Parts: sequence; structure tokens; C-alpha cells
Amino acid sequence: QLLSKKILDVPTPEGFTSCYKPALNHSIYALKSINQNIDRPHMVLIHGAIVSRRYMIPTAIELGQSFNVIVPDLPGHGYSSKPVDALSVEEQAEAVRDWLRHNNIERTHLLANSYGCQIVMEIALRYPEVVESLTLVATVADPAAPTIFEQAARLFFDGLFERPSLPFLVMRDMYDLGWKRAYQTAKHMMAYPLKERAERILTRSLVVRGGKDPLVSEKWAEIIAQSLPSGQFVSIAEAPHGVVYCNAERLSEVVHQFILPADG
Repeated sequence: QLLSKKILDVPTPEGFTSCYKPALNHSIYALKSINQNIDRPHMVLIHGAIVSRRYMIPTAIELGQSFNVIVPDLPGHGYSSKPVDALSVEEQAEAVRDWLRHNNIERTHLLANSYGCQIVMEIALRYPEVVESLTLVATVADPAAPTIFEQAARLFFDGLFERPSLPFLVMRDMYDLGWKRAYQTAKHMMAYPLKERAERILTRSLVVRGGKDPLVSEKWAEIIAQSLPSGQFVSIAEAPHGVVYCNAERLSEVVHQFILPADG
């Protein structure tokens, strides 16, 4: 465990602390902004497949100026406990819901990237009383690429537009997750009926797509936004799939425009 924490790791950013909390039969590690203020709304950031809370740090830093931010590693990822098999979307949603209870968070805004969008949508569907709003960044999986191989090919192409440091971060997170759980997670992601779930979610929602995202077409992102009864759509020009990692400042502006006016 000590060795794993030294390999290509990312330090806890300034203004954040870390903690472990239980979540059903799991233990979830998370980063939490230090200056928690009761007058600020909560914002929970959920990462995508393979990656961990490390991927969300740039966005966490930006949003930490206005929200009580907390960024967990999903079970199987990062420093969180490692189940033998990857959890399904539904199981991840239940784990995150229980983890919110242990953090005494009764209601929160949820922002997720890629596969994490499926998890927060499932939470909103099962526990709408907990979710203030949804920000869904890069809503996979686009049915135009219906196989894991096609998704992987698009992800490889996406690397041309990402920050040069991203491959090293993905290597570190893959080290934590393991190939078996990574493949199982990809299968869960491909099987999730995103559009059908979106049609049943009444929570106020924002769908965000990077203008250069090869994994999520603009057509697919707009379909998800239109399927959400209270959905909106925003495209961030020149951004890749990893909007949360590469375009955090612009994403933060979009989130503020979406959320804070509604909060007065």
C-alpha cells in the first residue's frame, strides 16, 4: 500500500484535506475542501471509469471557491476499498448514497464526468430528495460506438486533444483499479440505458460536452439534454472529453451560471 501511494501519485491540493468514510460494505476515500461553510451549497464530484478523484482535482479547485466540495474515489478506484469485481452502476449509486449519509450531506449538487454521469443519474432517479442539481459532463456511452473496442479507439483519438500529463494520471489510476475491474466497468458502462433513465429524471440538469470530444457526439449530448425533462445543454468549444481535467476554469464558469442564479 505504501508503494502504491508513491507511484505517479498526485498530492492533496492546497485547501483540501482527505478522509475515509464507510459506504455499505466499502470504504471510500475522498478529498474535501477545508473551508466548509454552512452558507455554501455542497458540490460532490464523481469521476469516470478507470480514473479517480485525481482527474477531478482541477475542477475541484475551481469550484472550491464557491462550494463545499468533496471528491470521492468510487469503490475499486484510487484509495477506496477494492471489491473483487467492479460494482455495477446501480451498486455504485447505492454506495455513494450511503457515503453521503456518513458525511451528513442531506442535499447536494452533483457534477460527474463520463461514466460518473450514469452513477449520479441513478442517484437522482432513486433518491431525488438528495440531489439539488445534476451537471453531466461528457455523457457516455454514445450508441454510435456500440462496442468497447470502438469506445477505446475513440478514447485513443481523444488523447490528441488532452493535456500531456493525462496519460501518466491514467496509468496511475489503472494501477489502482486493475485490468479486470477496468474491463468489467466498461461492460457496465456500455450496458447502461442512459436515454431511458434520463427521461425519468426530474432533477434540474445541465449536459456539458467538449467541442472536440470524439467519444460523445454533439448529437448524442443534445439527445440526452432533450430527454431530461429539466435539461439544458452547453458545449465548451475546443475542449476534449476530459473537460474536468483540461478545461476546469471554463467548466466552473458554466456551472456557476447554471447553479448559483437558482440559489439566489
